[in-house]
Amino acid sequence: ADVFAYELLEDSGLVVGGFPFGVFHNWDLEFLFDTSVPGSQNPDLTPAQAALSATMVRQWGRFAATGSPDGRGLPRWPEHGRTGVVQGLAAGEGGIAPTPSADTHHCDFWSTLP
Repeated sequence: ADVFAYELLEDSGLVVGGFPFGVFHNWDLEFLFDTSVPGSQNPDLTPAQAALSATMVRQWGRFAATGSPDGRGLPRWPEHGRTGVVQGLAAGEGGIAPTPSADTHHCDFWSTLP
């Protein structure tokens, strides 16, 4: 089966106790599901983030229906298993594009450790 990988690159803007959370674990769920929880510290999506959310939901839906997130009017999403490419997801013009995730996260270094 084809494998598609992504990395959410959209900063949450959330700061708690002076600590910026940036792109935190499960922040992507805000973009895929209505996870509004009373009293939650997660910020509301901006209009640009809402547009990113709509694209993400369409691509996840296409993937569930067809096995590929690609479709008419959607950004091309390279298959990870053949290319090693990770799709970067951020709001705004050009925000959805392949990202050098392995380089950014120093995967070459980590793969040398026992």
